[in-house]
Amino acid sequence: DYTVKDRTLEFLQKTDGINLCNSSGLIVFGDVMSVKEFNVSKDKASLDLRMDFSKGFVNLGMKISNIDWRFISDVLSLPSVLEGNADINVSLSGNISRPDGSMSITSTTGSVISVPYDNFNVEVDFSDNYAHIKEIAVSKRNEISIFARGDFPLWFDKTLSEKMRKKPINVVYEIEDRKLSILRYLSRGYVGPCSGKMLLKGSFGGTYEKIINNGRLLVTGGSFKTKNYIKDMSVEISLIENLIKIDKFNFKSGAGKLNIYGQLELDNFNIKDFDIRLVTDDKGFFLRVPQLPIPGVIGSKTFLRDYSAGELNFDVRVQGTPVKPKVFGSILLENTRFTFPGDANDESLDFFIPENTQFDLKLITAKNTRFENSFVYALINGFLYIRGPYNNLRTNGIVETSTGRIDYLGLGFNILNAKLEIINAADGNHVYIAAEGETTIFSNAGNESETIKLIVDRSELSNISQDSVRFSSKDNPSMNSRKALEKITRTERDVKADIKDVENMSDFNMKQRVFRLIDQTFATPFTKMILRKTRLIDDFRVSYVQTADDVCVAKDQTFVNLLLGTKYSAEKNLTNQIFLGYSITFDELDKKLDLHHEIGIIYKLTNNLFLIGNYELESIERFRQPDRRLMLQYQIHF
Repeated sequence: DYTVKDRTLEFLQKTDGINLCNSSGLIVFGDVMSVKEFNVSKDKASLDLRMDFSKGFVNLGMKISNIDWRFISDVLSLPSVLEGNADINVSLSGNISRPDGSMSITSTTGSVISVPYDNFNVEVDFSDNYAHIKEIAVSKRNEISIFARGDFPLWFDKTLSEKMRKKPINVVYEIEDRKLSILRYLSRGYVGPCSGKMLLKGSFGGTYEKIINNGRLLVTGGSFKTKNYIKDMSVEISLIENLIKIDKFNFKSGAGKLNIYGQLELDNFNIKDFDIRLVTDDKGFFLRVPQLPIPGVIGSKTFLRDYSAGELNFDVRVQGTPVKPKVFGSILLENTRFTFPGDANDESLDFFIPENTQFDLKLITAKNTRFENSFVYALINGFLYIRGPYNNLRTNGIVETSTGRIDYLGLGFNILNAKLEIINAADGNHVYIAAEGETTIFSNAGNESETIKLIVDRSELSNISQDSVRFSSKDNPSMNSRKALEKITRTERDVKADIKDVENMSDFNMKQRVFRLIDQTFATPFTKMILRKTRLIDDFRVSYVQTADDVCVAKDQTFVNLLLGTKYSAEKNLTNQIFLGYSITFDELDKKLDLHHEIGIIYKLTNNLFLIGNYELESIERFRQPDRRLMLQYQIHF
């Protein structure tokens, strides 16, 4: 409701089914416009305003109670860095070009950039187009205290902008953290400080056109619990005329220590350029990488209990500008166990690297460096050069191994020697591989053994021919590759076929073996990485379940027939205890393609005990009973 009388507007509104606020007040129009007894309230929040305004002059008093910080941020189009409620008092009087006044802000519960406080107090006076900070005090009891005071230009008349931007700024501040709690709050619990103190003292000077920063940061006795345990952190950083100098920055992880040196130059509050060096001591720096989980016996990250980790010795330098930094140096891997590719679906892997970042790194493997994935376990030695822009990296190097295992055709081949060469050419990276391994097989009766060798002649990884993959018998050197391959497939399938039929193995069968070698050893890991990016599955595997007739019977050389006997499995973790899988097997019945579909579920009862169920869907042709099982399985991890 409102009334207008004698150039006076009076209004009164109460909450009802439509209006959510109470409001009342008087507005008098004349040579001086006056707002009297103006009040708006909703729940516990309220606004009281009085104001007299005439040409060039203002007299204002405003009191806001229990206002939400987020509402203020939305009204002023500011970032929402504050949370909680506050009481605000503002008064201004005098010429609009240079009013005098004051402002006070108090809040008892809230947060600044996710850092909580239990006391927030601001006292500011305004005069001569300057804001004089009497006090800014923010604190959380027994943890954090922030204090600031000083002066900076603040004007309301736009015609004064050019003049006031050249006026001096003088603000000093101090931040003390008695328990390094700020790191816990800013990392949202990822970093758990155990002990330590931080003290930051600094100042802003200069003008708006060129702000000058000075200060000093000290951290002593810092210890943290993260994915990697960090302890004995010590930091001394100085800030002199926009130059941040890292005088001391070191901490331990494992037995080794990481030292960081260098400097960063600021342009106002932005980083202009930097030159930082990261160096480990002789003991190396222990690093665990959760984004590279090493597969366990189940083949799913739900049950993983180990991650890629090792002791790194490195001397790396990062310098340049934020838009085009350069990273160069050397990294030595010791006592390291790692896998690749990793969990591309892990969001914690996300971090920002500018596309124009230039790399010039040398990676060197030293003692006890092991590589593992679902098919290979090997101790490796060698080096890699990584050069070029981040969006077009080029690699050169050689990695060799003489110890390890390759899983192929259901058997484990012990590596005798293997070499991976990466050569950078004008048309991109070319990868060449050569390998030799052996396995021991037994006759059906189990009383005779024979050693079969797997040989991969040096070939480009993307173009391995069937002639490059050979098998031989260590006990019978005159045995040809086909006979040796037949011995392996007989062992895997326990087939009772006469050895004389080996001579009938067709070129198609050899092509099928080579196809599977490439598929299992090289294609599957990359397929797994790509499928994980879809977030529909967590793992992807390939295995083989051939029938006894497949080796010696000639096939039509079609792509589908190359897949006969191949089983593809996709897996998904529903919860931390329930694991669901689906597989499809390419089979042949009565010279027709027959697909076997199977659904599996694993329920983790304890760390080593699992309830496993397999349910095979009925085949359309119904030549046999579907395989359906429910069992308990106890697994031992070595």
